[in-house]
Amino acid sequence: MAKLDAFNQVTPRTIENRPINAMAHLLKARALLSLGEIAKAWAEGDRAIALAKEALQPAIEAEAICVLANIHWKKGKFDQALSVLEKANEAAARSKDERVMGIVNLEKASVHMKTKDYDVAEREYRQAIVALEKVGELRQLARAYNNFAHVFFYQAQWQKAEEMFLKCKRISEKGGFRSIGAWASFNRAEALIELDRLDEAQKELEWALPVLEELGDVYGQTVANSVHGVIHARKGDFARAEAQLEKARQLAERLDLPVLKGRLAYEYGLLNKLRGDIQAASILFKEARDIYMRHGATSELVRIEKELKELH
Repeated sequence: MAKLDAFNQVTPRTIENRPINAMAHLLKARALLSLGEIAKAWAEGDRAIALAKEALQPAIEAEAICVLANIHWKKGKFDQALSVLEKANEAAARSKDERVMGIVNLEKASVHMKTKDYDVAEREYRQAIVALEKVGELRQLARAYNNFAHVFFYQAQWQKAEEMFLKCKRISEKGGFRSIGAWASFNRAEALIELDRLDEAQKELEWALPVLEELGDVYGQTVANSVHGVIHARKGDFARAEAQLEKARQLAERLDLPVLKGRLAYEYGLLNKLRGDIQAASILFKEARDIYMRHGATSELVRIEKELKELH
């Protein structure tokens, strides 16, 4: 980040330098997004789009639009995400850049996956993987496998999801992408919890959390701590579970992502269910359900409805 700031300061804002300036803002937007600095990432993405348009660089424009789309779907604004991705698709088509086309497919798939359009999501993910493998783009390929795994996770195909998260982690290790590898770890841990392989899940979290803390990834730390809390709750250590979930809640306060609150309500619901407070669990599961329904994150509802049925 510091190097990009320094680069922007010393690079003259001339017509000739617009493509370079646009790329610098795009890289900064991506870095800020990975750190959970949502507002700053949006501002940098906007600057990248404006400069890319002026410089007639549709590939940079498309990729910067994908940053904005990613922010939209992380906030639960799925219709807006799909709307801006149509613009990204147009820019990517003009660029004829297969790497960028693959990234657009990846972002579109992620939105459809969250809204339970699993057939569409799977088609888009497969197109993304083909394009990214062809050009050797390992970073985005790792992301594609990580996100694709959720299609199976949300359909309770835990074993298939776990295997795909592991594939993402191995690609990340090959490419040296520690942040994506850490995300694959905490996602794999969730699948392992469902498979009742709690010790393996805990090892994944013990590896991922220090990496996320070192990188300053607030979103990743939030999710990883919440998953770790669930593991402690499943093992009957309710004090440690509550401490871990409280840490996740405090981290989430730094992010303007309402859907994340739904996740935490669900996980606090699990904690209360496991320690026998059925009334509190029911209230929290319903709170999580309301948040997800309000934002259209319908794929998240399956586990919640299952938990509510088991309470009655």
